[in-house]
Amino acid sequence: VLRLVPHAGNPLGIADFAAFDAVVARAFGQRRKQLGTSLRPLLDEAAIRACGIDPALRPERLPPGGFAALANHLAPGGVLAGS
Repeated sequence: VLRLVPHAGNPLGIADFAAFDAVVARAFGQRRKQLGTSLRPLLDEAAIRACGIDPALRPERLPPGGFAALANHLAPGGVLAGS
């Protein structure tokens, strides 16, 4: 028997769940693409590096916290705020 219990809070510190959803969907939307290529419409390689992530990394190798960091870069107050 497997029992799943949701977290009480937000353990990844996601500021904007819509941005998180957009980053994850874009990252996994194309097969065998590197993050720098698949996320290009949202973040350039410099922004990905600013999150401490190698743009040459494939999305399946990035831990959930990495996706949260990328999404938070897009969230209000992030690099695209006000655009």
